[in-house]
Amino acid sequence: FDVAAFSNGDSYEGEYRNGARHGRGSYTWKDGRVYEGSFINDKRHGSGVCKWPNGAVYDGEYFEGCREGHGHFTFPNKSGYYLGSWIGDEFEGYGVCQREDGRFYAGQWKVGRKDGPGVEISKRGEVQHDGEWRNGHPVISR
Repeated sequence: FDVAAFSNGDSYEGEYRNGARHGRGSYTWKDGRVYEGSFINDKRHGSGVCKWPNGAVYDGEYFEGCREGHGHFTFPNKSGYYLGSWIGDEFEGYGVCQREDGRFYAGQWKVGRKDGPGVEISKRGEVQHDGEWRNGHPVISR
């Protein structure tokens, strides 16, 4: 178990192997972000929690430094959440999301946008669109 302070203002406290962050640890960025979780070969990998100064929180899986697998993200100031699959730091696959304005979406995502089958429900519980989505927009059949 070691402690390191870097010239860019970041710091790390945790396990090392062969000079690389490896095992459990806590990494703090100069901007106030804090990650606590698993590292492999200097990258966030496995399960971990990252907190931002604006109140955003990600609790989930990482793969080679990116949010990937299953995870729960709380938007800044607890203004909503996303719970579901991630690939390369983006919502990808099936997930559910509630936004600050109360809209709720459950369905498929691609590169962080609604894409594929899904349903969006308004704050009042009214179905806004139940069907296909492309690039974040509902596909309207005529």
